[in-house]
Amino acid sequence: MIHVVRILINWLVSALILWGMSFLTRLPFIDITFTGSWGQGTWLTIIVVAVVLGLINSLIGPILHSLIKKSKPLILLILSLIINAALIWVTSLVVPGFSIGIITAIIAAALLSVVGAGLATTNKK
Repeated sequence: MIHVVRILINWLVSALILWGMSFLTRLPFIDITFTGSWGQGTWLTIIVVAVVLGLINSLIGPILHSLIKKSKPLILLILSLIINAALIWVTSLVVPGFSIGIITAIIAAALLSVVGAGLATTNKK
């Protein structure tokens, strides 16, 4: 039961981070849009993106991360960021109504990693 709650919290946090980034589209390097049957930035699209991103991260992420596990810490950090950004970008290819630029995917991956690490440390207490 606790595991299910953690998954739901991670999905909610992912959805909120991506939704928050959609408000930063006036910055020149931020390129993220959510569209759906109810107009710009629909919650249904955002939630579907969070769920699909969670599924892609849980299915493909461990395989890719295992390939770089023996790297040095700085290389591991950079490669993990690139892998996570690529998984976010793949999510944009899978989910209709969601598009994201590669620079934005890298920023989103960094935010999700920082918040995910914070959630992981609070879950251990």
